Parts: sequence; structure tokens; C-alpha cells
Amino acid sequence: MSFNIAVAGKGGSGKTSVAGLIIRYLKRNGS
Repeated sequence: MSFNIAVAGKGGSGKTSVAGLIIRYLKRNGS
């Protein structure tokens, strides 16, 4: 869940897109 903190620290600039990419990446790896 540490990626949530990293995304939040982005300053809110496109954090939704970044979170979506990370979630997609994790789902692809089956994690």
C-alpha cells in the first residue's frame, strides 16, 4: 500500500492516472 503514499505525494497532478496504471500493473502480475 506504499504506492498510495507515493501517488499522494505527487501533488495531485494526474495521481488518478498514475494510480490506475499501478493497479493495472499489479493486476497483470497477479499480485
